[in-house]
Amino acid sequence: MRAVLLLPILLLTACSALDSGDAAPGAPPAAATAQAPTDATGLGDLAALSGIESLDEGDLVPTILGYSLHESSGRIKGQIRGTLTNASGHVITGGDLRFVAEVGFDDGCPGRVEGAKGLGTLRISETNPWRPGDELEFTISSDEHLAGITGEFAASQVRWSLQAYVEDPLCWRARGTLREFDGDWSAATVGSPATGPATTNRRVQLTSAADGGTRVETLDEGVKVTVAAVKGKKLRVRTPGGVEGWASIDHLDLGPNGLTFQ
Repeated sequence: MRAVLLLPILLLTACSALDSGDAAPGAPPAAATAQAPTDATGLGDLAALSGIESLDEGDLVPTILGYSLHESSGRIKGQIRGTLTNASGHVITGGDLRFVAEVGFDDGCPGRVEGAKGLGTLRISETNPWRPGDELEFTISSDEHLAGITGEFAASQVRWSLQAYVEDPLCWRARGTLREFDGDWSAATVGSPATGPATTNRRVQLTSAADGGTRVETLDEGVKVTVAAVKGKKLRVRTPGGVEGWASIDHLDLGPNGLTFQ
């Protein structure tokens, strides 16, 4: 009977020693206690939380295909479109993208237009994760707007920023600014179709239609063209000689801020 009673006492003593952090002689050290996931609001502090060293243009690589501040139903609305490549080395399962356009008027207080889109609406989820190397297309329209009358006033500049908030499958979170650039208020509020400069980055065959058609002209690398319209990732461009045709966005280098589009 004494031997039977001694066994529970020995087990209880051993568990108490482990709980207090005193490992038995010769035993491996106890594993460190895992910390609960925490929001990371800086660009560098996520490394200590989940191994992602930052969240910036180097981790989610943006290509701005177009942006606009256009008048609609008496309001100035904003929109930005482009692609993001997941170069972070981590699987992303949730979060959102956001743009902010801050307008500095010459003789008045600044204005702000902002919009967001959840990654879930772009079909990113735990069952359909955004894996490293994958490209994501996005179009974000503004939730906030300015009064249409502001389009009649001169503005010194528009400062655009593209931001992201992401989550991984273990609920680690990070946020950061992916891209900042200056836009053109007067051009962006005219409401014109997509337009802007571009340069061919390889030998390009222009076609008569976005989905193919017939060849209308062949351009060498380094030719400067003007973008006249956008259809998905196809651009209708005008050559210096006045010929118009369609080419893939991948065959053209856009201006530093992409295109202005309606």
